[in-house]
Amino acid sequence: MLVALYRIYETREGIINIKQLLNMIGKTKPFSSEQKSEIKNIMAEAKPIWIKVGILINEEFDHKNSETDAFEKAEITYDEFRNLIDLTKSLIHKISHYYQRSSHVVILGANDSLIELLNDLKELSKIRSNQRTPRKKCLSQSN
Repeated sequence: MLVALYRIYETREGIINIKQLLNMIGKTKPFSSEQKSEIKNIMAEAKPIWIKVGILINEEFDHKNSETDAFEKAEITYDEFRNLIDLTKSLIHKISHYYQRSSHVVILGANDSLIELLNDLKELSKIRSNQRTPRKKCLSQSN
């Protein structure tokens, strides 16, 4: 799920993402200035969370850090994940509506499962942070 969320907003050329989708649509059926502005506003709100997801992926998978260390470095919360998912659903809904006048594109049957997973991850993080051993005092501090 993390990689999918990251790739949706990724900006590299040659990757299927929101930017490429908007470019393709713009060639056949351009959106109005107001519609473009709404889409840009959602993307701007999602960007800081997307950056945190990128940091998390980089730390967790590329550097093989522990999950707790990766979350701390990314400074991301579980509520932000939920927010990014909601923003993404809204974004896809708006694009579909503006393009095809369709409003039923984003129907996720796994909503409850996703929320349950996020809550479980949140609880696991709390348990892990409570299990950390306190740091040992330096020899100079113990005297």
